Amino acid sequence: MSWADARPAIIAVLPSHDLAISMEFYGRLGVEVQAMGQDYAVAAWGHNELFHVRAIRDLDPNTNPTMLFVHVEDPDAWHTELVSRGIVAALPVDEPWGVREFRFDDPSGNTLRIGRGLS
Repeated sequence: MSWADARPAIIAVLPSHDLAISMEFYGRLGVEVQAMGQDYAVAAWGHNELFHVRAIRDLDPNTNPTMLFVHVEDPDAWHTELVSRGIVAALPVDEPWGVREFRFDDPSGNTLRIGRGLS
C-alpha cells in the first residue's frame, strides 16, 4: 500500500486559555481527557482520539475564532444530554445549508457545532 492509499487521521488541536478549566469542561461532556504535560491534553472517546487541547496563555476567549464541527446521528438527543450536564447550548435548528445542528462555546471560546446532514 502506498501513502496515497491510506486515509490520514486528522485531529484538531483546540486552543485553551486554561488547560485545567478545559479538561474539567470536556470531562463534564463525558470525554476522557488526559494531560500530556503542562500545556497539552488529549481528548478521547473510548479508544478513539477526538481532539487535542493546547494551552495558549494569551488566548482571549472573547475573540477566539476556532470552530469544530462534530457529526452525530441525533443532534437533538445530544443536545438534551449536554444540557442535562449543565452545558448552555443553542437549540438544534435546520440550517439553510442542509444541516441540523446546535452550537455552544467552551470556556476558551472554541465554538462546537454538533449536527448531521438533513439528506
